[in-house]
Amino acid sequence: MGKQQQRKQYPHKTGLKNGQNMGKQISAKAMRQGLQAIENKDYPAAFKHFKALHQQYPHHADAQYFYGVMAFHTQQADEAITALQAQTGWQKVAKSDSDGNDEASSKPYATVPTGNALYHTHEDALYFLGLAYHEAGEFKEACRVLEALIASPALPVEYRKKTHAMLGRSLMSAYESAKAVEHLNKALAIDPNCGVTWTNLAHATMAMDKLDDAAEAHETAIRLNENNTAQVQAVLRLKRSLAMLYKRLGREAECQQLYQQIFNATPSYGLILEQSLFLPNIYPSLTSVGNYRNQFIGNLAAMVQDAPLMPHIAEELNCPPAFLLAYHGENDREIHSALGQLFHRSLNPPELPKKPRGQKIKVGVISRFMVEKHTIGKLYLGLFKHLNPDDFDVYIFQIAPKFHPKAHGGWVKDGNITRGFLPETNQALAQKIVAHAGLDVAFFTDIGMDPTTYFLAFNRLAPVQCVTFGHPVTTGIPNMDYFISARHMEPDGADDHYSEQLVCLENIPTYYAKPKVTQTFTKADYGFTEDDHLYICPQSLFKMHPEYDAIFKGILEKDPKANIVLLEGVTKIWDDQLVARYQQSLGAEHTQRIRFLSRMPREKLIGLMQCAEVMLDPIHFGGGNTSLEAFAVGTPIVTWPGGYMRSRVTSAAYHAMQVTELIVPTHAAYIDKAVEIATNPAVREQYKQSILAASDILFENETVVRELETFFRLAVDEAEKQGRYLPTDECIAF
Repeated sequence: MGKQQQRKQYPHKTGLKNGQNMGKQISAKAMRQGLQAIENKDYPAAFKHFKALHQQYPHHADAQYFYGVMAFHTQQADEAITALQAQTGWQKVAKSDSDGNDEASSKPYATVPTGNALYHTHEDALYFLGLAYHEAGEFKEACRVLEALIASPALPVEYRKKTHAMLGRSLMSAYESAKAVEHLNKALAIDPNCGVTWTNLAHATMAMDKLDDAAEAHETAIRLNENNTAQVQAVLRLKRSLAMLYKRLGREAECQQLYQQIFNATPSYGLILEQSLFLPNIYPSLTSVGNYRNQFIGNLAAMVQDAPLMPHIAEELNCPPAFLLAYHGENDREIHSALGQLFHRSLNPPELPKKPRGQKIKVGVISRFMVEKHTIGKLYLGLFKHLNPDDFDVYIFQIAPKFHPKAHGGWVKDGNITRGFLPETNQALAQKIVAHAGLDVAFFTDIGMDPTTYFLAFNRLAPVQCVTFGHPVTTGIPNMDYFISARHMEPDGADDHYSEQLVCLENIPTYYAKPKVTQTFTKADYGFTEDDHLYICPQSLFKMHPEYDAIFKGILEKDPKANIVLLEGVTKIWDDQLVARYQQSLGAEHTQRIRFLSRMPREKLIGLMQCAEVMLDPIHFGGGNTSLEAFAVGTPIVTWPGGYMRSRVTSAAYHAMQVTELIVPTHAAYIDKAVEIATNPAVREQYKQSILAASDILFENETVVRELETFFRLAVDEAEKQGRYLPTDECIAF
């Protein structure tokens, strides 16, 4: 690294001594002018100065470096990337391998000389190149640059700390939360008192649903930032998030205490709503489900009757208002409609200005989760990537958290899709960004999972607005026109379950890539013997409704080799609460054969499905993503479709495959079928082969894309008939 690493790092406060040689090209005076502008934090002036120097002396390393750095500081990331790529010799990867994995960069870290630089090193330039890629939304390339930088064993400790911290941020934005946590912890090992890094660790552990770790990170970040006057709002947001964590963790006393602190600092109706509409994740008994539900309905009714207007509720509410209601197994239409009336009255959304209808249909997909590694992205991203580009323009509006560089708007190309970013804490700006796109269809994949998209949906953002089963319940939102479902997913009389107009496609509205399985696992890899019968139910624990306990008990009574296999909750508290309930409902002896496995990577989870004798679909709220993964490897699933769509996705998949023998009509039939499959290898193999032979229809099915296109055309035609577009004779020709 040489002597240059002993000097103070950027920003550079040391000027050139008179007469010091700057090479044959740039005078000391010209450099001092630019450096003085940096010291004065006049970055626009510094950018203009160094850009001119770079144009005059294109091969001078310092001029090129400072041009790139000042472009970064003046939010001109593309210019920064161009300059710093040239300065470092970095070559961006333009292609992916056949498996969709990005190749390694062709330029290794240590081979690029610093040239005639006096004021920076290669490490300086590489670090800012990583920052510029991050700012441009090119997170994978940012990670690649920062990983190359951090690979140097000679990297100074201070640089190592900030590179780990920045790499953690880029990994978070790339939805690589586990790797982000690893690097953020390495940064904290060097500087354990950095409040910003603790805050990012809080976000990353939350994204992984590591609730205990997230609570600790929140608590530490609050402690380190609480006396910083510049961080007052950030600390309040952390406290709100921590209060919700305490609630999910069952730490009710700490939750209430923190709510009171926040309310004393900034009174808000959001806090009152979060407290009044509380529902637990795990219920101790069937009676408790009814008690909590009645309390929720009573509190909501009082609010609808008495609450004043809440114009800022979209920013004040920290969580979806009724997410956990869906797991009760009852008709929630009236409840969601009451919430919709309450919020619509307060928000008073403006009318969308009419626009002329264009030749192509503009479809905007609005979600926080439309990325390939999230369940929502796995289910729906392919639908929109495969819409006919001759007839449809597709925009994806992704909710960007505060740490995201595009959190206040911005666009990137994602193949045939234009991806935009909406701020999670500024509803007015988010509305403006979506409205500016001039959509024909606003498509919400998962209303109810995220507060930002929930409140956005109250606005009329397009002539046609629709939602689908990412969160499989009605929205109750007045401006939501259609709920997109499928024929075999809905029971008779399903129209009564929705405040929207129900649209039933012939096929399940997903475009799901068939999982690739490259590794073989055995029961021993999961702590079992080959003699054990594995009845797996790899679902979120809040799907374990108390009524489901009787099915577990029946299986354990009929099959002495049975092991009911669940995945651990996001906190051990949930596991303990379920075990306590099972001790009462199943008895101590049977509870010993309910096994909790650690949450695991996707391939290992699919390996568990291959090893298991049978998979159990929960009653009231069954599997979707997990069922598709199981069917990809032929695992038989027993399912008992209930009275609402959220319990019928697996049975709809069976109807699509025309394999319906594992759809059972009663509690007793469920137990009998599961035990038959587990204890009779010949029967099990027959079901497995039937599923494998038919399951391709569930994956990458172009037919459902064409169905969705037909729906969009008809819905836009209907909106035009209803006067939601400017009439043709009012359109101005240009």
